[in-house]
Amino acid sequence: MISSSIIQWKCEQDVSMSLWHNWLYRRLLLMMTPAYWSIGVLDFCAGRDTPRRLRVGSMSCYVLFGQGHHEQENNTPTTFSAGTILTLDASKTQTFECDTLARFVVLTSEAPLGFNWVTHRLAPGSQMVGNAASCYLINGTLLVRASGGDQKIESATAFSIAPQIEYTVENIGKNDAQLIGIGIQATANYGANGAAFAQK
Repeated sequence: MISSSIIQWKCEQDVSMSLWHNWLYRRLLLMMTPAYWSIGVLDFCAGRDTPRRLRVGSMSCYVLFGQGHHEQENNTPTTFSAGTILTLDASKTQTFECDTLARFVVLTSEAPLGFNWVTHRLAPGSQMVGNAASCYLINGTLLVRASGGDQKIESATAFSIAPQIEYTVENIGKNDAQLIGIGIQATANYGANGAAFAQK
């Protein structure tokens, strides 16, 4: 489900999996500022993937779970595991070799944007003030408040707040909540949204 123009959200379970570059992919949200960019979830099966070149301007990944190796054309292979951030060069071919099933949160843009990732853990009953461009809730249950509107957010959900609007997130669950704040780096042609939170 996607809400009003203030708070937008979509859960993984509400989106069908499709093929994107022959990868299993769910696109959750599409944003239009500062340029068209999207949040999705990418799944890899165990084994070696066919090398492929991306048809996007920018791509960055946060590994939710799984481990393996990633290789960019003419670069030394690097290992990845949960919590690793991968920035992919769209001009080079990409190869993934996964030891186990792996899942990434993926940011893509047609423009050459840079992305910032900031992870946070909220104890039950605690709150934070945020201005991140968007967020992905890894686990837990949050209440998001922005401009008088409240929205309950469950695990495996991406959500976004309208630009320039301050908001708070509160953990209303019984266990710790873990979320990722996503920001966009300023470039010569586009503005920027931070990826910051302040504990209340």
